[in-house]
Amino acid sequence: MPVELALELLATLESFPEIAAGLGESVRRAAKPERATGDAEIFSGADALDAASPEWRAIEREGALSTPFQSFAVAEAAMAAHISHGHEPHIIVVREHGATVAILPLVLTSMAGARVLRFFGDPLIQYGDAVLSRAGNEAHLMQALHAAGEIGADAALLRKVRNDAKLSPLLARRAHVSQVEEAPYVDLRRETGLPPRDMRELRRYRRRLAEQGEVRLKITRGGSAYHCVRTALERKRDWLTAKGFHLVRDRRPALERVLARS
Repeated sequence: MPVELALELLATLESFPEIAAGLGESVRRAAKPERATGDAEIFSGADALDAASPEWRAIEREGALSTPFQSFAVAEAAMAAHISHGHEPHIIVVREHGATVAILPLVLTSMAGARVLRFFGDPLIQYGDAVLSRAGNEAHLMQALHAAGEIGADAALLRKVRNDAKLSPLLARRAHVSQVEEAPYVDLRRETGLPPRDMRELRRYRRRLAEQGEVRLKITRGGSAYHCVRTALERKRDWLTAKGFHLVRDRRPALERVLARS
């Protein structure tokens, strides 16, 4: 269940439904961890990812990532999109006795005249979280959030944080939840029949699909999948145009390049 959380936002932004309240002195006091351990270092600018690359990849090799959206490859692919939109990368690395235990990848953006921190990769990534090693703990994440308060932002808007995210328990206590989302799902391990009405609808959809041509399932991998990705993006673009979503369509090129690069 992903949620959007914001660490205190300026009063001037309180009218925005997905945002809460500023990283002013009050939030620095609130976010300052009582049990903070380790030393935090902030890498900023276009070279931030390169600087954090060895330590980030080392945590990946442990198999400690919460979701694939926290992988270095996704962040690397998203870098160009952030730079093209004028976002400023800030990668916070927390070390304990010289070993990297936590990484909080963020970008500084502008929203309604305020400087707002967001997860690196947002809005491309489906879920946002920190990168925590197997030796890392909540105190190290608290140290990373405390360091984020020193970047000079007015707020932090952290979107799509799952209930099982590494940051979730900490943010649940220290941030304002502005929106909760639940995704429908189907448990494919269960054998269950559809109600008669749903079966009729399914048969109707299959007939309509078959009218477009023969329906086949094919799985492509590696470089050969690139054409499929481009085709899917083109069809999505056409759909957005047909529905009149011009603003969303105009924002897509940078995200499309990220997907193609990934």
